[in-house]
Amino acid sequence: MTKSLRRTALTAVLCVIALPAALLAQATQVKPGFNIFSEQQDVDIGRQSAAQAERQLPLLNDPRVENYAGQIIRRLAAAAPGAHYPYQIRVVNASDINAFSLPGGFMYVNRGLIEAARSEPELAAVLAHEMAHVALRHGTHQASKAYLTQAGIGILGGLLGNGRSPNAI
Repeated sequence: MTKSLRRTALTAVLCVIALPAALLAQATQVKPGFNIFSEQQDVDIGRQSAAQAERQLPLLNDPRVENYAGQIIRRLAAAAPGAHYPYQIRVVNASDINAFSLPGGFMYVNRGLIEAARSEPELAAVLAHEMAHVALRHGTHQASKAYLTQAGIGILGGLLGNGRSPNAI
C-alpha cells in the first residue's frame, strides 16, 4: 500500500468515526431563534403568565399525581441541554389530551393526557416536547417577532405619514 493510499484510507476511517460524534453533538445543541428577552425575563414572563393561567384553569389537587408528573420533569430537566430553567409542572383537571408550556419552564399537563398515555415513557416524550419549547424559547421568540413587527410598522407609519395624522391641516 502506498503512502498516499494509506493516508486516504486513514482519513476515510477517521471521517467514518468522527461523523456520528459530530452528528450527535449537533443534535444536542440548543439553537433558539432570535429573541430580545433574556433568559431571566423568560422566567419572569412565565411566572406572571402561570399565575394568570392558574387563576383560570381547573387544577387537579392530587399530590400523588402532581408528584408523578414532577418526578418525570425532574429527570428530563437533569438531562436537558441548554439553559437550566426552574421547570415545574401542574396537572389540569381536564379530560382532553393536551399539554403546554410557558416561557421559563412553567408546564401544564391535562389529566386526560396522563390517563391516555400507555406508559410513563410515552408521557415523558410529550413532556420532553413541551420542555423543548421552553429550551428553544419559542414563547418569547414569538413575542420578539411580534414586538419588532409592531415597531417596524410604527416607524414605517411615521416615515410615510411624516409624523402627522391624515386629517391634520
